[in-house]
Amino acid sequence: MGSKGMYRLDLDLDLYTRSLGLVISAHGLSYHCMLMTLNTPPN
Repeated sequence: MGSKGMYRLDLDLDLYTRSLGLVISAHGLSYHCMLMTLNTPPN
């Protein structure tokens, strides 16, 4: 019972960190695009 609960928590933690990583990379990508558009002079 206890080990199964720990495994469940482990699974949730893995899913959480994975989705967090996705969110962070998505934010980083949009931030990078924003910086690129700001750095390129409008011509």
